[in-house]
Formats: sequence, C-alpha cells, structure tokens
Amino acid sequence: MQLHAWLNPYRAKQSTPVLAANHVAVLHPEWTFVSGSLTMLNPGLPQVRTYLTLVIADIADRYDIDGIHFDDYFYPSAGMTGQDTITFKENNPTGIATIEDWRRNNVNLMIARVYDTLSVINASGNRNILFGVSPFGIWKSGTPAGITGTSSYSALYCDPIAWLQAGKVDYVAPQLYWKITGAQDYNALLKWWNDQGIMYNRHIYPGLALYKMSDANNWATAEIENQVSLNRNHSHRQVKGQVLFSTQQIIANIKGIKTSLQTNQFRYKSFTPAMPWKDAVCPNMPVNVRREADTLRWDAPAPGADGDLPKKYVVYRFADMAQAVAHINDGKKVYAIVPGNKIVLSSADVSGNSYFMVTSLDKNNNESEGGSVVILPVTGLNVNVKLSGYTASVKWTTLTEVNTRNFEVERSTDGSNYKYITNVAAAGTSNGERNYSIQDFLPSAGTYYYRIKSIDRYGRSSFSEVQHIIYRYAGDEIVLGPNPFQSGINISNLHQVKRLDIIDLSGRIVVSKMLNNQQATRIEAPNLTAGFYNLKGLCCMNNFKRL
Repeated sequence: MQLHAWLNPYRAKQSTPVLAANHVAVLHPEWTFVSGSLTMLNPGLPQVRTYLTLVIADIADRYDIDGIHFDDYFYPSAGMTGQDTITFKENNPTGIATIEDWRRNNVNLMIARVYDTLSVINASGNRNILFGVSPFGIWKSGTPAGITGTSSYSALYCDPIAWLQAGKVDYVAPQLYWKITGAQDYNALLKWWNDQGIMYNRHIYPGLALYKMSDANNWATAEIENQVSLNRNHSHRQVKGQVLFSTQQIIANIKGIKTSLQTNQFRYKSFTPAMPWKDAVCPNMPVNVRREADTLRWDAPAPGADGDLPKKYVVYRFADMAQAVAHINDGKKVYAIVPGNKIVLSSADVSGNSYFMVTSLDKNNNESEGGSVVILPVTGLNVNVKLSGYTASVKWTTLTEVNTRNFEVERSTDGSNYKYITNVAAAGTSNGERNYSIQDFLPSAGTYYYRIKSIDRYGRSSFSEVQHIIYRYAGDEIVLGPNPFQSGINISNLHQVKRLDIIDLSGRIVVSKMLNNQQATRIEAPNLTAGFYNLKGLCCMNNFKRL
C-alpha cells in the first residue's frame, strides 16, 4: 500500500472554527480572502506560493510518504466577486491581459513549484514521491464534443492540460462523478482523458463516485463495476486504475460494493505501474531463491545500473513450468508482494505442486526479470535423523517430485555453516512417496545439524527443515551403528583393536577386517542374511558387542 498526503492547498478556514494562534490565516490575514463561508489563501500572492511549497517540502522531508495529492479546490466554486482585483494589479509581472488567465497562471506556477520541489527532494534522498491532482472532471464545457457542464478551466481557474503539457504532474485523477451515458457521459470523458494521458505521457486515474450509491442518486453496484471495467478496457491504455470516493461506502459495504469488488475485479493482488519518465531502469533480480521447509527465502541482489536496490518483492505462484513460461506477466499469478526477503507459504502450497518465482521492485515499481528464479517443488519433504552408535542415520521422504535431479546432504556443527556430505540421486518425477537415506560417520562427540538440499534439472534448489542429534560416548566402550544395519556397520572408539570379526550364532566368522591403529572404521557386509550376529574385537583383550 502507498500513502499519499491529500491536501486542499488554498483552503484556510471553512465556516467558523477557532483557528490556532499560529495558523497562517491568523498570522497573515492579508494573505487571505473570503468567499461565502470559505476563507482562502490568495493564489495570486507569491508569498502564498512560497508558504505552500515550504509546507509541502516539510511534509515530504519529515514523513515517509509516497505522494502529494491536491484535491480539486483551487479558486472557489462559488465564483470570484472582485476579491483579488488589487492583487491582479500589483502581482502581474508578465502583464497577463485578463484576470482569468492570470488566475490560471497563478495555479500553474504553484503546481510547477511543488513538482520541482519534490523532484529535488527525490533526487537528494533517492526517493520517489509522486505528485498528482484530482481536478473537476470536465476541463472545458464542450470538450469532448457533446459534454457540457461546469468546467475546471472556467469555474475553478485551473488548467490540468497545462500541467500535463509542462510535465509538472505525474498523474491526474479527474473526478468523473457521472454515470455511463447521459449529459456528462462517463465513457466519453474517460476516453478523452485517456487520450490526454497518451499525448503527454502521464497516467490517468479517474475518480469514481461511490458516494452516489448512498445518496439521493441511489446508484446501483453495477454502475461502479461497469466503470471499473471500462477503465480496464485495452483501448484506455493510459488509464492505470481508479480513485474510489469515498471510503465510507467501502467500509460500510454499501449495496455489497466491497464484497463485489473483492470477489471479482479486485480479486487479485497488484502494484501500481512504474512511471517511466521518472525512472525506467529495472532493478536486478533477487538471488539465491530457495525454499526452506514452509518458507520461501531469497537474498537482495546487487544495486541496479542506477544504484537502486529493491524496495519490495513480488512472489508469483504457478501450477507448472509451462504456466510459468506462458504466464510470466499474468497479474493473476501474484501470490504476495512483500517488503522483506521471505514469505511463509500456506500449508496448501507447501503440500501442493506449486512453482514460485520472485521478482524485485524498485522505488518506482520497475520490475526485474524473474524467469531464472522459478523454484521447482519437491513437496512433502520430511527429514528424520537418528543416532546409532557414532553414526547419524539420515532419512527423508518426499510426497511428489517434478524434474528433481539429486539431493545433497549438508551437515553443520553450529547450525549456521553447512558443509556438503554426500549426494543422492533423486526420482526425477514422482507422484508417490519416495524414501531416501544415508549414514554419516561422526568424527567426534558434539551436536550435529542436518538439512537436505533438493536440486532440479535446471540447477534450482530448495532446502528442507533442519534436524539435529547429539553424539556422546564414554570411556573405552566400543560404539557401533547403525544397529540393525543393512549394508554395513560403522565402529568407533577402537583403542588397540587389531582385528574385527562378525560372527554368526553358530560361531562362524562371516566377515573379518584387520586394523592398523584406526580409531574408527566401517565394515561392509551387504550380503549377510538377516539375523543376529556378534562383533568380536581382538587385541590384548577381547571386546564383544551383540548386533
């Protein structure tokens, strides 16, 4: 979510509230004029423009905001009745001919100054504070053809087309508070504003009148839904979203509008599109994307070509590799948008056959590539480690596998730094439970941590959860394991033992091995018949261990 500070820049006082002693209208009453019950800062005064710019700069400096947004209040909608006649005469250095054009220029100067101020703050602090305005929905009566009504240009003396032409706004959010069809046709106005966005390379976010669902207009839910659909029509490519006025109708779920939008048009997660005129350099993709048990993790990449690091990451979820290739830009596949470098997966996605891809977003929401970081799943990976003698018996199972190449067993003595122990071939593709195991000979007493790294045929990998065991031994007792064994047995603590014999219950030596001062060894015996055996160690004294 982004946070934009929404301001009515010129409004100083509405009706009769008691203002603070340090309020600008109290300190500088000469900067204001009155229109009905409204006290306004005079847009024609240079000191007012300076004051407003300083206030906005202070907001941007002190708060971690994502944008500054002006409402449609400029000159009063009730009209001017000569309140600024003297100001026009005394503050018109370029000799603008009419007071109407002069008023529009005053607003233009303030808009440009705010935009330039924010640009300096962005550049010095490596930020991306946006600046936008929501003007009245009709620019001029008669534009586009067939549209008539109160206009921002003539009634409020604001000219959003001039701001677009000068490149002094990042977006406009025209208040299109009318229905589809009618005297002020939403569809016709939307098309016209979209064309202006295309012409001047700026985004358009039309305002929708949700408040008319709960007032005397009694709009149906379908009206808002249809307007959202029009906004998303491919012919309106510069319309990047909408502004819903107001939150009251959303919170109260008037006529089920919240439920309807969440269930249908706002069903999927999304992020605002990048503004290429501000920054078109994409960040680097995240590195070392991996799955550890139920958590997907990744590491931040090196800074991009413009020095930007990711601000957020987008996690995509696909059903299979073909879908990941064909739907890489499909917003329906967005699983989560997170600021950190991990996300805990739902239990359904841990056990399901899901592919995940992670991309980076920079401060302008430029998105990195992500195709090479798809995580190929091994589902239901469960690891169990048991101690048998001085041998760690490491076993793991998988419920399903797709294109797995191999597993690597890693061991650590501190729980942080892992070393490769051995490699085990994987099933490749399997829809049933698979079992794997290895025996690891422990060199000394201590705590040992194990994890399994699964690797697919493309080299992508993920990690299991970590399991640990504690190995202790006492005195001169011979330690052996695993017990029982299948293919061989590991034996340690062999002080002065010269020979080891495995003897069956009839007393016959079935396997024998000579030692040369080894403290530990392994006897391979893959062909022994299942049963009970004794282990005999020969030296200056005999030690026995029943198997």
